Amino acid sequence: MRESTLSASAEGTAADLGSVPDDRDSPRIYVLEFSDGLIKVGFSADVRARIQGLVGVARFGGVSLVRFWVSVPHSNARANEQAALRHCQSVGRRMEGPGKTEFFSGVAFESAVGFATTLTAEPHLSATTNDDYVVRALEVHSEYRRAGVAIDEERITESQIADALGRLEEIARRQLEARADYEPLLDLLVSEDDVEAVREAMYQALFGCPPAEIVAGQEPRLGLAGDWVEHYLTEAQLTLLKSTVLATIAQVELHYPHGARAAEMIDCINRAVRLLGFPRSIAS
Repeated sequence: MRESTLSASAEGTAADLGSVPDDRDSPRIYVLEFSDGLIKVGFSADVRARIQGLVGVARFGGVSLVRFWVSVPHSNARANEQAALRHCQSVGRRMEGPGKTEFFSGVAFESAVGFATTLTAEPHLSATTNDDYVVRALEVHSEYRRAGVAIDEERITESQIADALGRLEEIARRQLEARADYEPLLDLLVSEDDVEAVREAMYQALFGCPPAEIVAGQEPRLGLAGDWVEHYLTEAQLTLLKSTVLATIAQVELHYPHGARAAEMIDCINRAVRLLGFPRSIAS
């Protein structure tokens, strides 16, 4: 599979939102234009849910969606989001305040979309590709090996395959939920520069080590290395992360309703961990 320039999978006005793909684990970038003149550039692995959430929040402020553009899924979507953000900042003005760091004024919708279509798209494996079929077969083998189940590969049954794939699907669902839950938490940060500090603090508080150590010390649960440390978390760790993120959001809204800086967010993470009272053993 070869690289290509980025193209759209859906675009149009607010009336065309139904054309936005409703799929998960499909990393894409998007460009939104709102009625107040602001442009939003972002990334999501569940783009329809993300855009619907943004449109719903905007509606409370009396703002509506005017136009949207959504890319095809591609594996380097996170890097392309950063490139698109830099472009928008170079031609317009980045907004300040909680949840606004990916919004820009003074940027034409056509400029943001035009730049996005010059970016390189690295192929993303989908469930319909032959490559992914091979990967999934390897995942079944890896899942049973991790569980200590001896398998006669010439006599593996359909029920064994179904059982292993079911477990993998559940892990994948939890990973997607954990990533989706992160977005509203990070939106509460006053500065985008604080994101990595907050992630480091979250993992240090929960698992006693930074994300990089988890990636280095644990096998990817889906048999695939990736950009997200969530790929490397066990089911217990994913449950702990999801609960802590939600509890942290509640703490931020209680103590810092106008947005939190890194130190304040870390304070809320530690409050959430103490309130939940999870033993460290569940995270190991």
